[in-house]
Amino acid sequence: MEGPEAVFGEVETVVRRLRALAAQIGAMSRRSMTNPRLRALHDEVLATLDEADRLRPVVHLHERHDLQDLRDLLMKLNLELHLQTEIDFAKSFLSSPGGTDPFSGSWINKGFFSLLEGQIQHWQSCGLVHEAHSRIAVVGGGALPQTQIFLHKALGCPVISIDRDGESAELCDAILKRLGYAPLSVIHADGLTHHYAGFSTVVVATLVQGKDSIARRVAETSDEAIFAPRTPTGNHRFWREPVNEEELERQGWSLLGSWAPENSSVASLVFRRGR
Repeated sequence: MEGPEAVFGEVETVVRRLRALAAQIGAMSRRSMTNPRLRALHDEVLATLDEADRLRPVVHLHERHDLQDLRDLLMKLNLELHLQTEIDFAKSFLSSPGGTDPFSGSWINKGFFSLLEGQIQHWQSCGLVHEAHSRIAVVGGGALPQTQIFLHKALGCPVISIDRDGESAELCDAILKRLGYAPLSVIHADGLTHHYAGFSTVVVATLVQGKDSIARRVAETSDEAIFAPRTPTGNHRFWREPVNEEELERQGWSLLGSWAPENSSVASLVFRRGR
């Protein structure tokens, strides 16, 4: 095992690399991963955080107060990258002849497709049952309705996207209409203030901030809804907000289960109100 000095040196190397990557991404005036250079920088951040996960003893970068400025910057840049990239993919699809795949090349985070595939089985193992009349909300689905379409195909029930970004909501709705998904719809609203009565399950996208407050809002406005947020794993919590399980427990939520594909940067959690 390496001594503490060696480990500290490796951690500081990771931090310096993250600062350099943040500076390079921040210097780009238009932040979309349709630009191959920006996609490469994004993926290099992912690889650097993976490297931090392999350090021993375990390192939790998001718990270091002296790195809060870097974390805030990377979270902001990551959100902007994903928002603009999905908007660009959506516009490209809507302006192209029919027959193209709107999601081609849009699987940005490693393990996301595997997460979608395994999420249904995980839900079932937690006792969740979705019938034709069930309604699922996806908070922060963005301009591309991958999750909506996947869940609808798998479960057969309506899936509604709730997004506070007006352009993303408009584009998502246009894609759904073009693809002919009548049971799927989009609501332009802030997930922090939306009314969740009538929903059986509320999914929250990984990049959405304020997950704890959304959980509180779900509890205030729905007696039955399951809360199913996605959360970053390991040091990927450094540039995406994790779910605060202790806070949700204080709110009265009980964790039914968590699941993540092997080597995934994202995990799926399932909470139910009460004990």
